[in-house]
Amino acid sequence: MGTPMALEIQYKDDGGYRVLLDGKELKYVAEYEVKKSSTMKGMAELMLKMRVKYPNEPDKTEDRSDDLIKVMDEAVEKKYQKIRETGKVYTGIQEFCQQLRWTNPQIAEYARKKMMDLAIYNGDLK
Repeated sequence: MGTPMALEIQYKDDGGYRVLLDGKELKYVAEYEVKKSSTMKGMAELMLKMRVKYPNEPDKTEDRSDDLIKVMDEAVEKKYQKIRETGKVYTGIQEFCQQLRWTNPQIAEYARKKMMDLAIYNGDLK
């Protein structure tokens, strides 16, 4: 048997409940049933049976991440236009992303790829 996990069921005042496994809430639990495999004292094996109901609407975190990507794309495109005006597109992209890499390497890589795609699309790399 693997590492034991902590199961917690918190009942709410409104009659609802939350099911937590190792402190993390299990979402979309519609109903549950816990069965004990034996009547012995001490350590016993429990079987947890859950029925889940997924919502028809997408998770709101997905919308927030889409909004974040949209804002990042707009900022990258705006910075790219400023770099493009200097006439040194490749050097400008590399210098900007090198500075950004110290703050956030993942965003720097995303910005570099996005800017290079824009430069290729616009024919700015000579």
